[in-house]
Amino acid sequence: MMKNKSNRFSLWIIAVFLTFIVFSISLDQAFAHQPTLSSWVADDPDDLDTIFSAGDTLTITFGAATNATVGPIVSQAAIDGNYTFGGTVSDGTYTGLWTDATNFQITIITTGTTPVLTTTVVTATAGNTIGIAGEGAGADATHTLDPAVTTSALTGDFGLKKKTGGDIAGISPSYSTAFAENEYPISIGDTKFKQSQLAFAVPTTVIETGKPVQVKLLIYDNDGPSYIAQVELYTNINGLFRDVSHSDTHIVYKKGNPTTILDPNGFFSDVVLSSSVVNQKLQLTYEITFAKEMEKSDIIIQARDAANNVGILTVSEAWQVIQAPTVVETTDTPTDEPTDGSVPGEIKVKSLNVEKASYLKDEEILFFGTVDEYKFGTAITIIIRNPSNNFLTLISTTPDKDGYFEAKTKLDSKFKTDGTYTATAFADDQNRGTQAIFYFSRDAPIPTTVKTSPVQSTQAEPTTPKPRSSPSFVDPEKDPQSYVDRYNNEERYREWFDVNFPDYTIYEAVGLAEPTEEKVPGWIKNNAKWWSEGQIDDGTFVSGIQFLMTKKIIDIPDLPEQASEKARPSFVDPEKDPQSYVDRYNNEASYKEWFDKNHPDYTIEEAVGIPEPIPGWIKNNAKWWADGQISEDDFVGGIEWLVEQGIIKI
Repeated sequence: MMKNKSNRFSLWIIAVFLTFIVFSISLDQAFAHQPTLSSWVADDPDDLDTIFSAGDTLTITFGAATNATVGPIVSQAAIDGNYTFGGTVSDGTYTGLWTDATNFQITIITTGTTPVLTTTVVTATAGNTIGIAGEGAGADATHTLDPAVTTSALTGDFGLKKKTGGDIAGISPSYSTAFAENEYPISIGDTKFKQSQLAFAVPTTVIETGKPVQVKLLIYDNDGPSYIAQVELYTNINGLFRDVSHSDTHIVYKKGNPTTILDPNGFFSDVVLSSSVVNQKLQLTYEITFAKEMEKSDIIIQARDAANNVGILTVSEAWQVIQAPTVVETTDTPTDEPTDGSVPGEIKVKSLNVEKASYLKDEEILFFGTVDEYKFGTAITIIIRNPSNNFLTLISTTPDKDGYFEAKTKLDSKFKTDGTYTATAFADDQNRGTQAIFYFSRDAPIPTTVKTSPVQSTQAEPTTPKPRSSPSFVDPEKDPQSYVDRYNNEERYREWFDVNFPDYTIYEAVGLAEPTEEKVPGWIKNNAKWWSEGQIDDGTFVSGIQFLMTKKIIDIPDLPEQASEKARPSFVDPEKDPQSYVDRYNNEASYKEWFDKNHPDYTIEEAVGIPEPIPGWIKNNAKWWADGQISEDDFVGGIEWLVEQGIIKI
């Protein structure tokens, strides 16, 4: 009897033990499959200001690898489905990117409510899909982030830029200080305003849809124009309350970053913003085309310097947008011409380049390239990976109407390893991007064996012969130019030198570079630079080159003979705006197909008699020549090509 009781007790002990093991395993599985959130860190990659602003990043780091897909851009809706941000951030706009399986980086496009460092908390949503690596997207709720325990307070900073002189509070950017009588802080179209005039009612500028209007701002800062870090233009402000908090439409200039546009109502069809310095003031020029009507609206300008001092300018009822009148056109093409249109395809990056093959720590690298077509609002993202092919950083930009884009970044402390880095530029999917490579070194001499990417455009370093030793008469303590001056001005000295040193030129003898004979006067470089920076248009630049070539100021030897101008095809109406034909060709696939088939010997620009657009690389050449990065011969070669193609006519 005792034996049976003993057996039953033993079995009971075994059963309890097995139950405990199973229960422990279940708990371990449940909790082991829930990711943890380690940190939430703010950063301003360019450190141009100290405020929460466009371009800032918020990086969420997890305690272990997750089930996330690394690489593709994550939409705001998908981000909001996984996280909440303590009542802040979400009223702005942003995108995300998994830089690896444990780090998720959010990039701010337009700011909402500013999060508070050490206070604002990121929390997982109840329906989040962030699971551990190797599992699906959170089908089992016990395997995803637990909202009750997965939180992290924000650390880091919104920028470390500090004012180097004077009081940190400083003086706000001004719209009247140091302004000459003929300088105006704002102009809209042909109407210019002094700040003193804006205290009273001013005329409203009426703008038609589809017709570009130019807005110019001129802003002074006591620390110089380069100290102005950000300028915001707010509009669609009307009604009883008229301040920036009641504007849902704005354009933001941020020094060193692409233009940021918030336009939820679709008012704009195109916005081009350029900056320049005029009389030690920052000038911003906006070329804005409206797509739809806007009621009378104020414009409010907020200019911020690097210490976050803000200067405000308000123009009450500044503008009103009305619908352009509809023009009924008769057909101007043969009856068999197709009239249906087509939707442009995906934007693709055609090329990505860097200025040179190798860089050192703290240098600035310029990326530039082209896309296959221009589309308003397209953003180009450039991801940089280190020699181990791990994500390092990203920058973004927008192409201009010629499809050209450029972006800069500083090779700062993030670049820790010597070696070859890869940059990938893309519009939608980095797997279909275009790459360029460059070599980076922190302090060591750059290897001569670095190989560059086939898509990379670099300027080869010229090789120079080993310098010859100077003749014995040359005193190394004496200014070498003095010998050259004697040779050029004293006939007997020149004869003595030529007889005694027939194997030298005077420049070789004293160790100076031989002067080069320039075909193009040096002052022309200013025009080339202004054109490359968008301060003068294509037509002005081409007209200047035409004049200089006609007057033989620019005298290009062996200039190719230019073909005579072609006769206009019969379908072209001389009374009609020729640009309308070009627009149809660029926007209607069937029209393009019809034209190419029936007029194979013409470009659309030749057919309607307007100059062809100048390719972006010619602008690059002009800039590089103006900056001394390429030779005059390289620049002249580009001009010859323009003449050959008939873009410049003599």
